[in-house]
Amino acid sequence: MTTPTPDGVFDPVLVRRRISLSGVHKVWLLAAAIMLSAVALFDVVGGGAGLDAPVRIPLAGLIAAFYLAELAVVHLEFGRQAHSFSMSEFALVLGLFFASPGDVIVANVVGNVLVLAIHRRQQLLKLVFNVAQFALQTSIAVAVFHMYARLGDPLGPIGWAGALLATLAALLVADVVINAAIRLTGGQITFADMLEVFGMGALAAMLNTGMALGAAMIVWHRPSAVWLAAVPPVALFTAYWAYVGQRVQRTRLTALYDATRELLGAPQLEKALARACAAVRRMLNAEVAEIYLLGDASNGSALVTAVGPDGTNRAMSPVALSSLELPWLRAIRSGTSVSAAAAETTTGVASIATPLVDGDGDCLGLVVASNRLGDIGGFKPSEVETLETFAAQVAVSIANARLVDSLSAAAELNREQESLIRSKDEFIASVSHELRTPLTTVVGLSEVLLSDEPLQDTERSELTALIAEQSNELSDLVEDLLVSARADMGTLDVSLHAVAVGGEVDAVLRGVAGGERVAVVGEAPPVWADALRLRQVIRNLVSNADRYGGDDVRVELAHEASRVVIAVVDNGAGVPPGEELTIFKAYGRAQNKRGQPASIGLGLHVAQRLARQMGGDLEYRRVDGETRFEVTLRAAG
Repeated sequence: MTTPTPDGVFDPVLVRRRISLSGVHKVWLLAAAIMLSAVALFDVVGGGAGLDAPVRIPLAGLIAAFYLAELAVVHLEFGRQAHSFSMSEFALVLGLFFASPGDVIVANVVGNVLVLAIHRRQQLLKLVFNVAQFALQTSIAVAVFHMYARLGDPLGPIGWAGALLATLAALLVADVVINAAIRLTGGQITFADMLEVFGMGALAAMLNTGMALGAAMIVWHRPSAVWLAAVPPVALFTAYWAYVGQRVQRTRLTALYDATRELLGAPQLEKALARACAAVRRMLNAEVAEIYLLGDASNGSALVTAVGPDGTNRAMSPVALSSLELPWLRAIRSGTSVSAAAAETTTGVASIATPLVDGDGDCLGLVVASNRLGDIGGFKPSEVETLETFAAQVAVSIANARLVDSLSAAAELNREQESLIRSKDEFIASVSHELRTPLTTVVGLSEVLLSDEPLQDTERSELTALIAEQSNELSDLVEDLLVSARADMGTLDVSLHAVAVGGEVDAVLRGVAGGERVAVVGEAPPVWADALRLRQVIRNLVSNADRYGGDDVRVELAHEASRVVIAVVDNGAGVPPGEELTIFKAYGRAQNKRGQPASIGLGLHVAQRLARQMGGDLEYRRVDGETRFEVTLRAAG
């Protein structure tokens, strides 16, 4: 008999995570209804007499026949569906001809119970359901056969038709009740799928029934030639087994080749792991495939990539190693594959786990396949070997992806180093130029003063003023360098006091070149600031406006609630669009006034850091065609 087992087949243990408690209750009710129907039908047909055959098969022999027929099952998979081909029809037809109806029903139920409970170790609900449906389909098969047998010669066409219709009726009952269980547990199966499953089963049932009828004729007319009856089913089973073995091997090799090609075509680690999980699901017909990458051993972490039913997936999600199943942890520790039965896992599903080992023998992680779909038991040793082969490819892919990441990181680091070298060279060149300009002026003018060349008092005073101006500029440049360095080292300290803003602005304007041309607009109360640092901020902003701004520069003072705004405004072109943030970076310059020597780009950077160090901020704004650098500080009192 062939048992249809499409994806989503009733299996309460395997699908428990996807169905509600009400779904399990519905299946229990369905199993109870099937059992009651089987008992009622057995009460009608079970007590009848069998055919008047020259040979009788005892109950024990019939149980053994059903047991062996169901035990020697061949599973043929199509995509994510599995068809279980057995010789149950052979035992059923022989029982119909050479045993009583009651013995046939009891033998079929007992023989299958032994196989399901001892060899397949099905859990209670699944076992009860399957026993009930075996009892019902056998009772219906017995009723159909004996109804036809009473119409004429059981060894003639009437009896042959009865036997064939009996096996097809049993198959139809199995299809109907299993499809009902699928829908009760939330599964979906299309009408086309049902027709395909029934068609495959009907083809095998008719073939087995034909062989069984031939065997029945031999036993009925020549009992001594009973051994001839065993030749066709043995040959057919051997052909089944050889075909399925070759087909499975070819399918597995094809799947392994396709999976490896897809895996190697994804150099990015995250994408490679997702493809590997999808490939494991296809190769092993598993419901869920997961790959764990071992993380920091000190905190027992891992990253999991998983692909499950209905497109559910996870990508590089952090998990604790303590949350893994115990058999999987054994696989990591031992470095060998571990097969776990449903009873050994907390989810109640069978699984296999294979460690990912690199060329140095280090364990990189684990690949896990769980819940083999189809009613054909757990994972086979050959499938474990397939997973081990593919796991080796996954380990190579992980190593390659990490190598690519390492090379990319090294290339990026190299680019950063080259950029730092260029920045250092530019900085040294700028600092050298900035220092050389005032130093050259100071040295040159000092030499003039020290020369024997006669100078008038006014000329001497002008030269002395120029030396003082260039010395102040040099001092300011050195001070900016020191402030930037201290800020980077975290040693820059400010001492906040109530400082009169207007007085500090006037002091700065008196000390900078061109300060007499800068107007001061508005008034402001004292602010919390460091007087020395506040003057440095204002000086840098006024110098920046004089160097890069327009010819109209002013300082605006305003009081806004608890804040005081000191704005240095000019009518220049402003900062080019998109470079507003670069002007506050160290050694960055968004523009250079034509004819003006290049600066080292520290003035605005230092001004902003000092403003923030004093509890305020410095921002750039472009308002009504004017450039505004606004310093905001807390008002004192």
